[in-house]
Amino acid sequence: MIPAEIATKLAKIIPRLATEHEGEVINAVGAISRILVGAGLDWHVLAKVIKEAGSPETAPFDWSEVADFDPDQAAPPHHREPKPDPDAPDAPDRRGGLPIWGVKKIEPWWVIAEYCLQMDWTLPKAFGGKSLTKADKDRLRAVQKHGPVTNADADWIESIVARCHAARDAWRARDQKAAA
Repeated sequence: MIPAEIATKLAKIIPRLATEHEGEVINAVGAISRILVGAGLDWHVLAKVIKEAGSPETAPFDWSEVADFDPDQAAPPHHREPKPDPDAPDAPDRRGGLPIWGVKKIEPWWVIAEYCLQMDWTLPKAFGGKSLTKADKDRLRAVQKHGPVTNADADWIESIVARCHAARDAWRARDQKAAA
């Protein structure tokens, strides 16, 4: 059996094993090992206690004593706050950019914003250039200064790149037609 004060310490550290960061997991494992060794216990004892907690003759561990550490961990799953949707329009973009020079290299959003501003400036208006409004240009300049990019911003920038490429292709087609 694990003494209550040791169980309380372990209950505070075990949730740290759920992180995606390997270094934090390794540190949590080390802390658990130090607590167990300091109490004269080992991982086998911890595994046995966890196994016995699931058997019907043993009462489950009372997590309410450690609820002050992380209330979300003590709350039943249906009372926890839902995790934000990573695909929501206002969520930070996870793509990191677009391939604009080739298919193998993803350029960051600030480079793409600069590219859109340059394409809008250089393409003739007759082919779709100079179509960005002042608000569009200001928004691209904010991204160009390494501003945060949401999913909605990323989709918007992608549509501008598509418009710029369509205008560039129309301009090139006219030049090729004139040269032929």
